[in-house]
Amino acid sequence: MSKTKFVLAAVAIATLSTVQVRADNPQEKEMKMCQDLTKVNAAIGNFESLNKDSTVKEAKQAADRVSDAVDKLGKSAKDVRPEQYKELADARKDLKKSLDSAPKDATIGQVQATVSTNRERVKTAYKNLESSVTCPPAATTTH
Repeated sequence: MSKTKFVLAAVAIATLSTVQVRADNPQEKEMKMCQDLTKVNAAIGNFESLNKDSTVKEAKQAADRVSDAVDKLGKSAKDVRPEQYKELADARKDLKKSLDSAPKDATIGQVQATVSTNRERVKTAYKNLESSVTCPPAATTTH
């Protein structure tokens, strides 16, 4: 191996090692999780903005946004706070099930008894996950 190829190979290995260390940095994972929590918080806020006259269809769309945000959060939270993430993911699934079982032409007011418990579980699980990390003050705002 020529001297130039050896030096290039050594630089490449050093660069890859540095990238791997950086990706595994717990503080960076936690910061990514904080960013993802902000998106979940916004989706929960959107769901919370529905009123008793909102349709189940509108609630399902809002729940889908919560679900998508929770899925994206999973990429960072599974490593950092797996138990708290599982609690949130399970609550999200139950919320979706309760909305799926509701008549499509119903309003939130008509199915509130079915949905409200699971909605509260999502909010509580979110708060538990959020409080388990130290995010910058502007990163999340709890609903």
